[in-house]
Amino acid sequence: EIPIIISSARSDLGDKVIALELGADDYLPKPYEPRELVARIQSLLRRINGKTIQANSETFRVDENGIYKEGELLPLTRAEFELLALLIKHHRQIISRDFIANNVESIGWESSERSIDVLISRIRQKIEPNPKHPTLIRSVRGMGYQFTL
Repeated sequence: EIPIIISSARSDLGDKVIALELGADDYLPKPYEPRELVARIQSLLRRINGKTIQANSETFRVDENGIYKEGELLPLTRAEFELLALLIKHHRQIISRDFIANNVESIGWESSERSIDVLISRIRQKIEPNPKHPTLIRSVRGMGYQFTL
């Protein structure tokens, strides 16, 4: 799942074809302008950021336009989007409130634990079959939250 860009002094067509056939995502012969490398990296990241995961019997997909559940765009605020995307990115891992506060731009480190809990509750209302008994976003007492699979 890790994107691969090969940068090589070899510019022979055969070398490029072999590298791409072996699994490289891109091949950039030297010399090249740094701006071109940055553009290729950004292009590749845009393509791989559309991550799809299966949670229980449900499918979630994250891309730059939003988060989709079973193919339908979820009506999320910016903070809800950023938090749910973080949980999905780290699915199966327990994510602490401190980690959330430090990695969700819309929340910020100065946010209270209660504001994170409220966001989690609002997200559960939008994605859980039964928000009172959540199965997708699990609370881990004294530790944080976990997006389960």
